[in-house]
Amino acid sequence: MLNENALQFLSFKIFKELNFFEQYHISLENLVNFSGELQMGYFKENPYHCVTHILDSMQGLHYLMNNGDVVKTLKKHDIFSAFIACLMHDYEHPGYSNQFIVRAKHPLAIRYSDTSVLENHHLAAGFSILFTYPKCNIIENMPYELQLETRNLIIDTVLNSDISKHFTLMTELKTKLGNNFPTDSLEDRTLILSVTLRIASTFKMVRERHIFYKWMEKFFDEFFKQGDMEK
Repeated sequence: MLNENALQFLSFKIFKELNFFEQYHISLENLVNFSGELQMGYFKENPYHCVTHILDSMQGLHYLMNNGDVVKTLKKHDIFSAFIACLMHDYEHPGYSNQFIVRAKHPLAIRYSDTSVLENHHLAAGFSILFTYPKCNIIENMPYELQLETRNLIIDTVLNSDISKHFTLMTELKTKLGNNFPTDSLEDRTLILSVTLRIASTFKMVRERHIFYKWMEKFFDEFFKQGDMEK
C-alpha cells in the first residue's frame, strides 16, 4: 500500500537535493503542507491518474533534469517551476478525458468554455492551495518579478500538457530545431519545459517491461471506466 506521505517525502528529497529550500527561502512546513494537500487531491479511485502517477512523473522529471542536455539553457527557477508544474499537472483529475467532460456538459466544461478544461482546473485548484491555504505558499519569499515568471512558466507548461496540443508543440519544436534553438528566451525555455513535462508524465513507457504492462493495465481500466459512463 502506498504511503500516505509519499508525495511529501519525494518532494522534500528533490527540493533538498536541488537546493530549492536555500535558494528560494522555502519553509519545510510550507512544502510539507503544500505537497500533502496535493496528494489528497489525487483520487485513489482513479486507476491511472492517482498519486502514483505523479510520483512516477516526478521521478522521471528528476531523471531528465539530471541526465542529458535538457538543463543547459534552463535557469534555476525554470527547473523549480517544472517540478511544481509536475506536482500540479493532474491535480483533482476525475479520471475522464477533456472530450468526455465537454460532451457531458460537466460544470468544469462550462466554467472553462470547453477549452483545456482539465488543465485549467488543475492549475486553478493547485494555485488556490498555494496562495490561499495556510502555510502552503512555497514561492512567497521569491522576488516578486521571479514569482510572476515562475507562475507563468507553470501555467504554460501545464496548459501545454493537454493532449490536443501535442502536434502543435511538436511542429513548433521541429520548426525551431536547427535555427539557433534553444536560446535563453522565455519562449524557448517554456517550450523545453512543456515537452519535458509531457515526457516525464509518460515516463512509464520506458520503464522495465513488467512495470510498463502494469501501467497499461491501469490506463485501460480507467479508459474502460469512461467507456462504461459513455454507454
